[in-house]
Amino acid sequence: MDNNEKIYDLLEKIYVELQDTKKGLRNELQDTAENLRSEMQDGFNKANSKIDNLESKTGSLESELKDFRKETSDRFDKLENKLDDIEANNADRHVTINGELKRIKAGLSKVEIITADNWGDIARLKAKRNNIK
Repeated sequence: MDNNEKIYDLLEKIYVELQDTKKGLRNELQDTAENLRSEMQDGFNKANSKIDNLESKTGSLESELKDFRKETSDRFDKLENKLDDIEANNADRHVTINGELKRIKAGLSKVEIITADNWGDIARLKAKRNNIK
């Protein structure tokens, strides 16, 4: 074998070795890319799961808040109705008490007039009794 053949054989071996190395690197690169895709997909799945969990909790909180608002609104409406009833009752009582006070004042006026007449009668009787003596 001459030198050219030796060089050719050597280059051929190097070429085959480079091709094998290239295939190996390509396989490693594909495996690394696939692993990276898998890890990224797992990360996305975990993030999606957490987001879904947060959305669920948010929905639950929104529902509780809506129920609380409705309950509070209902209670305020009931209180408002009770206050309206109390105001109506107080107005009726006020009218009744005013009427009774007017009757009492009229009765007192009559008592004062009758008392004044009685004092007049007493004074006349005293005057007659003093004249008789």
